[in-house]
Order: sequence, then C-alpha cells, then structure tokens
Amino acid sequence: MFEKAIVAYIDILGYKDLVERVAKKPELVKRMEDLFYEMSVNAVRKLREIFLESVDDKSDVETQDYLKKIADSIGVRCIADSFIFTLPLSNINFRCKTWDEQTTVGNRIETYFSVMTFFATLFISKMGYLLRGGISIGNHYESEREKQLFVFSEAHNMAVTLENKKAEYPRIVLDEPLRKYLEEISYPNIESFFYKDEDGYYCLDIYSALRNWGDNKEKKLAEIKEGITFNLESNFNNARELGKLLYFVSYHNRKVTSTEVNLTHQAFDISKYEKQLRYLTRNRITPALEYHKALGNWVLERIGGKNISASPRIALPAGCFDVAIEHHNGIVVLCENGHFGTACALIRVIFEACVRGIWLHNCATEDELIQYRNDNLRKGFNNVLQEVEQLESFKEGVLSSIKEEYWGPMNSFAHTGYFQVSRRLSADSLGPNYADEEAIKVLTFSGSMCLLAALQIALLIGDSNLSNEILGKIKEFGTAKF
Repeated sequence: MFEKAIVAYIDILGYKDLVERVAKKPELVKRMEDLFYEMSVNAVRKLREIFLESVDDKSDVETQDYLKKIADSIGVRCIADSFIFTLPLSNINFRCKTWDEQTTVGNRIETYFSVMTFFATLFISKMGYLLRGGISIGNHYESEREKQLFVFSEAHNMAVTLENKKAEYPRIVLDEPLRKYLEEISYPNIESFFYKDEDGYYCLDIYSALRNWGDNKEKKLAEIKEGITFNLESNFNNARELGKLLYFVSYHNRKVTSTEVNLTHQAFDISKYEKQLRYLTRNRITPALEYHKALGNWVLERIGGKNISASPRIALPAGCFDVAIEHHNGIVVLCENGHFGTACALIRVIFEACVRGIWLHNCATEDELIQYRNDNLRKGFNNVLQEVEQLESFKEGVLSSIKEEYWGPMNSFAHTGYFQVSRRLSADSLGPNYADEEAIKVLTFSGSMCLLAALQIALLIGDSNLSNEILGKIKEFGTAKF
C-alpha cells in the first residue's frame, strides 16, 4: 500500500495579499491559473523537452521513452497557497539498457530537483513573490482511483512541519532523513542542488536552475531583481516582510556575484533596506530586555544566599547552576549595552553549565567527581549529555534536541566562526550587525537555562515550595511573547 516517496511542500509567501489584489478581477484569476500551470506542470514538460533534445541519436526510441517516463513520474499539485511536488521511489517498473536500477533512481531524483529549481526561479521571476518550504522522505499513499482525491502521506506531514517550524526564511529546507538518504545513494550531481545555510540546515539551491536557462539566464535574474525591488519598496515600513525579503536578497547577491554566475550588475544594493530594517526594529528588543532583567532578579531573590551542603555531589553542581544564573544576568547586561557578539558567545557556556551540573549531581561516579575537582575530567560532553538523558526527568531528549539543532551555531559564536564574524560585516561598515530577532532568541534561550538552573538548585536543597514556585514561573515563561 505505502511506497517510499520524496515530497516537497512549498508555500507562497504573501498569498493573502495576492488574493486580495486579484479576487475581484476574474480575468486576473484566470491569468494567474495559467501562470501557475505554466510554472509547475509545464516546468516538467519543458525539462522533458530539454532531456529529449540532449539525446544525440534521435532514432534511439528506448532512451527517449525512458527520459519521458523519468519526467512523467514527478507529481505536481497546486492547492491554494501551496505547491506539492511528489516523487515515488519504490515500484520502479521501467528501465533502459544504458542504466541499472540504482542509476534510474538517481536520474529521477536529479530530474525532480531540477523541476523544483526550475519552477522556483520561474515563479519568482514571473510573480515577484517568494517561496518557503520543506522536503522530506517517507511513507506515501495516493488513491489509484483518483490521485487528487485521497493522499495519506507521512512524507507530506514532515515536509509541512519543516515549512511551518524550521524554514522560517524564504528557503526550502531538507530534513535529516532525506539528506542521509541522498548521501547513501551517492549519485553524481545531487550535491549541486543544495547549500548549507548559516544555521546548519541544508536548503534547495534554487539558482542551480540557472544552468538550464542558457541565454535566458540574465533575463530571468533581471526579472527577479525587478519583482523583488518592487516588493522591497512596497514593504519598506513592514519589518517582518522586509526581513524576509532581505534574507532572499542576500542569497541572490551571493549567487550572482559568484565566479560561476558572474553577473555582479544583477546584485542588489541593500544598504538602504538594511538601514530601514534596523530603524523599524530598534524598539523590539526593549520589552525582551526588561522581561529578562526582571527574570534574573526574580531568580536571585529566591536562590541567592541559600545554604548549600559541602558534599561535592551537592556543592559542585550548585556552583554550575549558580554560574548559569550569573551568565544569564551577564547576557542581559551585554545586550543592554549592544554587545551582542559576546552575549552570543556565552550561549554554549550557559548550556554546558546546566548540563554539567545535572550530570555531576545525578550521574557522575565518585572517581569522576574527583577528576572534575582536579580539572582533568576525561569524559566528553556528548557522553555527559547521553548519561543525563538516561534520567527519568530528561529521557524525552529535549537537551539533545537543543544540541543537535544549535550546537553548530553555538560553537561558531563561541570560537569566532563564520556565524560570529559575518554579523560584524555589512554593506557599508564594520561593526556589530545583529538582528533584534537574534538578540531576542539569545535572551529567550538564556532565560530558559536560568530557570532550569534555579529549579535544579531548589531540588538540590530539597525545597519543594520553591520548586513549585519556579515551575509556575517556567509555565509563565513559556507564554511570554516579544
């Protein structure tokens, strides 16, 4: 019943605005339908034509038929504000004498990603709207009676979750199971369809389609630049939309100025828009700073001055938790004074302080406590974290999920990697250039670690009333919005 499939879920950003603009103009709705059809279904057909033209021997009917089936195996749907691209991977019932089954799978996947990059660049050039999405692999079922009627798909669910929870910016994100699958099949050219973004996610490199545009490449880039410039101006006073557009513009500029494309005159001058975004978001961080400053004081009022047992199994973890609380208050002070780079560098430190404290109290052997006191603990952080998550309170894996998602950026900020350095550089100056959204995320993470540390101290000293009070604060913290 089920078959393995790759499914992409791609959302049109700004669709609500698009509907409001054309809803009362039937002729524009029909034109939009034709455009959507051209950009999705016809994208498959156009690529099929390109493939067929590449066959040197026009009498080679078997190869031509094989290439047609490769293209036709890709499913495309448009439902309101989203496009869904489907590629079944099991039950391959066609071959070509030139290629074996593994190569056929690789050919289909390469064609699938070619279709999506072709579609994305065409859509943005024609519509001026950006796209965001997710691509996953998993079980997938479509009704044989009527494919549009019933779809039951694990892969689709995961792709939707990626778009909603992970993509955030105008980009199309791959999940880890799909990335590992593509690694395992090790098919040539597949890697050229992706790039690794600053936060560690692998994303579809939609401009890889430029190699299929031939002489039309510059024309398409000019159309994209024109449409995005219009949207930059239209959203000049909308911080949320301007931020999304600037993310895409930065991607566009990297690609057009690369040695591979080398069309630097198609790059945007973004200094005006970056300056405007800083102006629009200048006050967003203030409520977050006030909240986290008050949070740090609240914790100190309840934890400061508590009597702690001299036992190493109590005193050492208590010291770790106390350091974590101080780090949070330090991060607030740093952010208040615009020292966001140093605040970001402390995120890994505060995380490790909490995890080590939990491990020292609950997991460390007596010999390991002695090693820790002598500053020669021979157990790595990964092993420490694994042991902590054997505990009943942490077995759901929240801490390892944090590490998996943010360890790369944490290290980069702490060790002056690209995450840190890239935020000192802008189009017109050298200096801190951290978005308020990033500062708010740092404060939120720091605050969560501060509360975790406070709760652990309450548990160490056996104060159930204090534990319950902190748990109530944690619940309140989860609803705070900035």
